[in-house]
Amino acid sequence: AWEVVHKGSGKKFCLKVNDLGKTTEQARRLIFEEIRILKSLSHPNIPKAFAAYTERTTLSIVMELCTGG
Repeated sequence: AWEVVHKGSGKKFCLKVNDLGKTTEQARRLIFEEIRILKSLSHPNIPKAFAAYTERTTLSIVMELCTGG
């Protein structure tokens, strides 16, 4: 996971990058379903997922940045 900064707002986010190269189609569907659920949740103990992008076999998830342990 990487700490990234939105160029327009200066807000910090967590960017998680995952290789989907050896992932089955069924596993990919489950991953995207989990992302959809995370994007819909609002709980202080669950990091918010804002967006997910795929490029070839790479999945990138933009999430709330959690600091301090």
